[in-house]
Amino acid sequence: MAAHLNKNYLLMKVNYSNENPNKSFLKAYPKVPAYPHFFVLDSHGKFLHSQGTAELEEGRGYDEKVFLAFLTKWQPKAKKDAEKVLAAGLRRARGEKKKVLVHLGAPT
Repeated sequence: MAAHLNKNYLLMKVNYSNENPNKSFLKAYPKVPAYPHFFVLDSHGKFLHSQGTAELEEGRGYDEKVFLAFLTKWQPKAKKDAEKVLAAGLRRARGEKKKVLVHLGAPT
């Protein structure tokens, strides 16, 4: 589980306590009903998902199977193979009688 987390996520720990509620940071996200809590952001900082940890826990820790399913659901999408994408695009273009414009650029 740790390898999957480290491969797909940068873990950022933010303190929440009565002494340090981090109000200015948290105002950018949905209200959190309980702590600890996770926010999933994309690599540009765009908010994707809010997740309480109770649903991921079993006993005094995380349920490995449930937590891994959560990580897998929100991990970055796999890079698409350009040749497969082109083949699918060409099939669609033929069916719609269109030309194909290939745009090369940095990943988003």
